[in-house]
Amino acid sequence: MLDGKDEYLIANLRDHIERLKYTFKTQQKAADKYDLCEKIRIIFGAVLTATASGTFIAMLFEAIGRQTAGALATSGIATIATLVATVGEKMNFASRARGHRQAGDRIRDYLYRFEDVLSDYEAGAITSEEARIKRDELESAVNQILPELPHTTKHDYNRAEDALETNEHTSTAQDTLFKKKGKRDRVR
Repeated sequence: MLDGKDEYLIANLRDHIERLKYTFKTQQKAADKYDLCEKIRIIFGAVLTATASGTFIAMLFEAIGRQTAGALATSGIATIATLVATVGEKMNFASRARGHRQAGDRIRDYLYRFEDVLSDYEAGAITSEEARIKRDELESAVNQILPELPHTTKHDYNRAEDALETNEHTSTAQDTLFKKKGKRDRVR
């Protein structure tokens, strides 16, 4: 027992919270990655399209006496611009980012619910039995949505881990409270 509380229950709730934090943050980082890919695709595509459709390249090559090379360069750039647009539509970066962001929002909701159960239990607002019932209900709900979430990569996970270890904590108020109480095993 820890301050009259079941330390195993507290540890179990904290473990759930930690797993959900990583899942949430990983989904966020995956969304950020796809948002960046979409922005790069749009900018790159716009620059290529403008370059290919303009007369700048043709005039540049004409000035040095290489009209054929200018026409070839213009058509090559137009082809690359078309490929960028096609790949972008095929990869559907914007939709992927939206899917990961929505998944993160769903996980964050459960993360907050687990944190609420932990804080209610720690504060004595609910009994250990009530905390276990809520934990089991939440665990069941999370287990139902996990298979539906978009897949993430090891790179997304590593970025999430770095973020959680540095400056993107999700529970700063709880951190402060645990520090005041002198508890070393805090919820990040």
